[in-house]
Amino acid sequence: MNHFKLALISLFLLQPLLSCSVADEVENKITCSRVCNRYKDCLDSDYDVDGCTSSCEKETNNDEDKDRRLETCNDCITNRSCSEATFKCADECVGVIK
Repeated sequence: MNHFKLALISLFLLQPLLSCSVADEVENKITCSRVCNRYKDCLDSDYDVDGCTSSCEKETNNDEDKDRRLETCNDCITNRSCSEATFKCADECVGVIK
């Protein structure tokens, strides 16, 4: 009975940590897709959005700094025209996507 109780308590304590990881990955995929699509819309109509999204997602899921830079870039380009985003968000977005 004690082992069962310990396992149950462990499950409840670990569940939020597991959920955060999955939620972060989903959010990264959405944000990567937004940034990659914006690049295609503004700079290169032939850009491979699926490849960009996949690469971006892998990189940001494994690197907190890249994740932070992705969020900063996305925040900067949101609600800006293409020309405005290109000039005002260059520092925030450089190196975020390839």
